[in-house]
Amino acid sequence: MVTICCSNRSLQINLVNVYLILTQTFWLFNEQPKTKDIKQLEKHLGRKTFNYAYLNEDLEEMLSLLSLVNDYVCVSNTNLHLRASLGLTAKVLVPHPPEWRWLNSGSQSPWFPGMQVYRQDLSGDWQHALNSLNQVLLDELSH
Repeated sequence: MVTICCSNRSLQINLVNVYLILTQTFWLFNEQPKTKDIKQLEKHLGRKTFNYAYLNEDLEEMLSLLSLVNDYVCVSNTNLHLRASLGLTAKVLVPHPPEWRWLNSGSQSPWFPGMQVYRQDLSGDWQHALNSLNQVLLDELSH
């Protein structure tokens, strides 16, 4: 199962379609998703999503749910910190300019061991990052 987490720093749906087709189950963890955005995403995916945004109000419950997720794709957020506290990994989409914890370059962060970083380029384009992420997900699914 691959889960993509979005937030106010989320990607547009048309940018993530590179790897959405790989997911069997799509869980939403983003805070206060708009109904129209969920419907648009479900239309794009061709299947129902599972909205667990309400668990953001109860971090213990969210922590329990995150412990069950095999693979997690997200932007930097509280849920990423929760996964890190469990020693779990994630694939992190880092916008430009990055937050300090993600440094200015590299595919890892010293503060989040095991978290793989996929960076938006200086021009604001996500294509290279998404292509790299897509290849990693394809490789993982083929093993």
